[in-house]
Amino acid sequence: MKHKMFTYLLLLGSSILPAFFTNSIYGYLPFLFLLFLSIISALYAYLLKKCFELIDITDTYYCERDKELDFTVHMHNKSPLVYPRVEAMLYISDIYGKERFTQSVEYVLAPFEEKDFSLTIRFDHIGSYHAGLRCIKIYGLLGVMSHTLSSDKVFHITVTPKIFNYEDFACSDRISKQNDASLMVAWKSGMEYAGVREYTQGDPIKNIHWNLSAHSLEYLTKKYVKHAAHGISILLDLQAPDYQEDAFMQIFDCIIETALAIAHHAKWLGHQYEILYDKDGFTKCYAPPHFYELGEFMNDLPNLTPEENKYNMNKLLAEHCSGNDINTRSIIICTSNLNQKMINSLVALKSNHKNPMLYYAIPVASNSVKKQEGLQRLGALDEYNIPYKVINSAVDLLKAS
Repeated sequence: MKHKMFTYLLLLGSSILPAFFTNSIYGYLPFLFLLFLSIISALYAYLLKKCFELIDITDTYYCERDKELDFTVHMHNKSPLVYPRVEAMLYISDIYGKERFTQSVEYVLAPFEEKDFSLTIRFDHIGSYHAGLRCIKIYGLLGVMSHTLSSDKVFHITVTPKIFNYEDFACSDRISKQNDASLMVAWKSGMEYAGVREYTQGDPIKNIHWNLSAHSLEYLTKKYVKHAAHGISILLDLQAPDYQEDAFMQIFDCIIETALAIAHHAKWLGHQYEILYDKDGFTKCYAPPHFYELGEFMNDLPNLTPEENKYNMNKLLAEHCSGNDINTRSIIICTSNLNQKMINSLVALKSNHKNPMLYYAIPVASNSVKKQEGLQRLGALDEYNIPYKVINSAVDLLKAS
């Protein structure tokens, strides 16, 4: 734009030269003609600005990761004038508020025309993004004079995780066996008296209700009910090593999609399930009845961060280490931050008759020191028979076909 203005001013200045050489009023005609065109162009651009309308547009978008999303801005020319050039500037910021993408689109508006300005963008990672229409430039006839319309219109984009095929979940047998073992413990220690029934062969002798049997002249056995149920608690560790940006976002995808894949599979098996994470010092619980709409969950979920001590993962682990809830004996931890505190917490869960399982998320192409240290610590889990799986993506949960 500055280059065009400089060229135009140079041309305007050059147009006055004939007046000096001819020493005639006619020598001023080129200069006056260009000056007249400039005034007309400025007035024309001003009129176009007054007759331009930006119609209200959708400000909330949802899409699944790895899908393309179309942003649409509806514009209206309310005049019989032609808009020779309109330029719209769109920007997109990442989940941390940093501007990552800008693009301008130019087009022409005919008299009284309504037109949709559309831009298609692919989102490779989950999270809550923001996009906006920064400004709209309306140019006059010569393409030099322009008016800028600022815009505070902001799009809110929520990119939701993928939900993978639960029927092919590779750890199905392991989770079921651990939950069955939990139910056996609950049956032995958590039974509640619920009346009597007729004795049948094979009932334990110690369960016979002798007093009532004496009055009824037949053997009656005590009836018990158990309130235990298959239950899985999935803990999200949202503090990660400081990987490069793309690897960092890949870790975020992996942790969240792994947790949702496990919860989805637990629902299919008929197990109770919950996803737990720390936010602002409070433990948040997410247990969706279905997995079709994840926008609310993603908007509430804090972003993954390399900042230490921002999320109190130790608090979540301590609550489960000390808890006696027989319905949540399977504790699944999704993390990329495998330090000694995490190892100690897993061992404490195992010692407290829980069934801890670890899903260790690491980026595909990273050779950082923290990654290598984490892989070395996995050997300590083998000593305590704590199952774990190293994953780069939730796709790794699926059985090989």
